[in-house]
Amino acid sequence: MKADLKIETLKRCWLFFSLPREAVEEIAVLSTVRRFAKNEVIFHEGDPSDFLHTVSSGVVRQFKRTDSGRLFTTVISTTGNALLPIAVLGANTYFLSAEAISNTVTLVVSKKEFLSFVEKHPSVKDKVLVIMAKVIDSAYERLSDFVGEHASQRVLNILYMLYLKFGASVSFNREEVADMAGTTVETTVRVLKNLKDGRIIESRRGGVLILDEPKFRQMCRSSYFIRTTGDEPAQTPFSTPSLLNAHPQEGPAE
Repeated sequence: MKADLKIETLKRCWLFFSLPREAVEEIAVLSTVRRFAKNEVIFHEGDPSDFLHTVSSGVVRQFKRTDSGRLFTTVISTTGNALLPIAVLGANTYFLSAEAISNTVTLVVSKKEFLSFVEKHPSVKDKVLVIMAKVIDSAYERLSDFVGEHASQRVLNILYMLYLKFGASVSFNREEVADMAGTTVETTVRVLKNLKDGRIIESRRGGVLILDEPKFRQMCRSSYFIRTTGDEPAQTPFSTPSLLNAHPQEGPAE
């Protein structure tokens, strides 16, 4: 990968967005390229947190596995998103797993090099702490919600997460949505059919299009996933007004 492409990716990351170009060039030099196939695990919960991954292309889900074996997705990460920087900064292991849900490329910096970089640029540490406080709070809320909520609501929650990240065109098939929601394909099909019958969505090959966005937003509970005040759904896959999901001209990604 060319150096300019690395710099472009890292400038989209909220950790590095406000740093001078020389500092971004420095972290770009330290970064190596890793490629992951669809469904390949980037790291498991409990693995040593020895590397900071920043998504250059593709889509990654971060998730937690319960004792019963069920999965719940807490974060969907795309270009410019750093994967669990707090685990690299201040923990020995990752507290979530990360899996590529499309062919994905990440920029990888070793823990030792990242910590040295943070010492020279302490504003990065401050940003990690602010963002990851939200991650921990949201993960806790999600754990609590998962115990009591119906499977159909979990499907709606995942659809809403994807809607906020990618906009009204959600290009994930029913099997992928079911997997992220920790439920069956049959339940997901039933939820999608009800939404379609209500003219809230329409089916498209490999995904859905949300037709009635106000009604869809009203139906969905969204407290458990990572947001900032003022988040609105994307108009393009990488453009929302929020700090976490923004186009570089409007603001950085997480």
